[in-house]
Amino acid sequence: MTESRALCYNSSMRFFKRYWSLIVTGALIPLLLFLALNQLQWVQDLGIRERYRLIQALHSTATQLGSAIQNEIAIIPVLFDIDCDEMSAILSNRDYGEFANRWAAWQTYAQSPDIISDLYIMVDEGLPATDLPVWQWNGSQFVSVKSNFTIENEEGGLFVFPLRPGVSEKRYKMVVRINDEVLGQKLIPPLAEQYLFGKTDYYFRIMDTVRQRVVYESSKAIPESLFNTPDIRYPLLRPDFLYFFNRLPQNQDPNFASVPAMTILQLRRQNATNRENPDRVAEIFFDPNKRPPDVRDRTENARWVLEAVHTSGSLKAVVNMLILRNTIISMGTLILLALALIALTIAVRRNQELAERQQDFIATVTHELKTPVAVIKSAADNLATGIITGADRARSYGELILGESNKLATMVDRLLVYSRLSSHKPIEFELLDLRELIYQVLKLYETQLTEAAFRVEVIAPHPIYIRGDRQTLDLALGNLVSNALKHAREGAFLGIDLRQEQKKWAILAVRDHGPGIPRQERKQIFEAFYRGEQAKTKQVPGSGLGLNVVRRIIETHGGTVTCEALGDLGALFVIKLPLVKEVPHE
Repeated sequence: MTESRALCYNSSMRFFKRYWSLIVTGALIPLLLFLALNQLQWVQDLGIRERYRLIQALHSTATQLGSAIQNEIAIIPVLFDIDCDEMSAILSNRDYGEFANRWAAWQTYAQSPDIISDLYIMVDEGLPATDLPVWQWNGSQFVSVKSNFTIENEEGGLFVFPLRPGVSEKRYKMVVRINDEVLGQKLIPPLAEQYLFGKTDYYFRIMDTVRQRVVYESSKAIPESLFNTPDIRYPLLRPDFLYFFNRLPQNQDPNFASVPAMTILQLRRQNATNRENPDRVAEIFFDPNKRPPDVRDRTENARWVLEAVHTSGSLKAVVNMLILRNTIISMGTLILLALALIALTIAVRRNQELAERQQDFIATVTHELKTPVAVIKSAADNLATGIITGADRARSYGELILGESNKLATMVDRLLVYSRLSSHKPIEFELLDLRELIYQVLKLYETQLTEAAFRVEVIAPHPIYIRGDRQTLDLALGNLVSNALKHAREGAFLGIDLRQEQKKWAILAVRDHGPGIPRQERKQIFEAFYRGEQAKTKQVPGSGLGLNVVRRIIETHGGTVTCEALGDLGALFVIKLPLVKEVPHE
């Protein structure tokens, strides 16, 4: 029982040592897939955050610009913050000094004082507009005029705000007419340049919704089609702004009057304006159905509207491109990591296979060397001890020793050539006739071919010249002939063909009638120390270096060697070498 467990344990350890790289890779691949899924989710979350950030930044810029424009006009109710009783006294007593001082303050404060083209005081008693008394400010006093306009029918240039109620029941309201030309040419453009400066990722324009014209645009080369679906439409100024601005609770601080006008303006505007939550704005921007019905269109009745669109076409396109880019980068990184892991596994596996082949090579070479050495030792011992007598028997033993010595010499030569090719030392070439080389190699193997009853067929009608090293090419062609002797004995046929191709290449083909080489082994047989399954099964002697040496020799000469199948007829090795440019005379 203990012995069986030990055998099982040893077998498991051998399996793990041989395939540990594949086991580790198989365990890491699911982890990479898990990381890929989490990476995709992270990229989606990052895209959502980037959406919020972009729309919040854009909304913040629009809010700052709108506040700056409103501040220029919203200072009016602060400067003229008088109640109805005071206004009644001013009009009845014709004492316009206080109002003139406030008007002078406006002229001093305003960035464009001429933005107010007309200022009226009207009685607010619910009567038809045409029947109400109206006073117009002409710069130094109020002048009674006829009501030649109705607020409801004006084109949005009027800003109306009621004056604070007094003790009496009299009610007045102030009507301010804004000069559209001054607003569009002197006020809005410089403020837009100030607050939109550096926002090169967007195209901006400010529309006059009443006159349907562009008041400001950040670039003259903006395609009109981009603003068909702008990324944001923000109301910069509404005609009823001052009306709502002045409709505030009347519980003022007694010291309010001593606070500077701009401070009062800021405090009152914070209560009067409806500032949307930037997160809410971003959420509504990407899903308009979530916006409550009462605030779905903040630009309704707005005279001037800021429109912005991203230079790429829309913010959604930018976010989608960002998600796509991050996805490609993330997935590309993971794919490269997976490929690196696979490549590392393949390299480790190949090193393991190479180590196994080297061990097999050492065992094979040891056996190949040990056999002729044993034969030589035995024959030499018999000759030395005098056991062998007679000239014929002595000659036979001498031939045996010579044959085994030649085997040892051939094996050593192969190892030396393999070592020289591996060191990449330069080889000196000379002019060679391949036809002569073929017959020279066949003569070396003539005895072995005759003993194996091989039929040899050579098709080489004329000399073909190349530049190469005779010794290494002899070895390369000899290895192919030797392989035919080992693996194709049953077919007992060897064919060598020599021809030219396109007057550029010399083609040397070696064919046999052996069992052939399986497709999956045709490339591996040229690797060092590799031996085919048939050779291992039939225990055909060999070191696994022969074809690798052939490939190295041919590649050193600038050629190629391939293995092809001849169906049931055997195997075909094709050597392709460059011809010499000038053929010598016969």
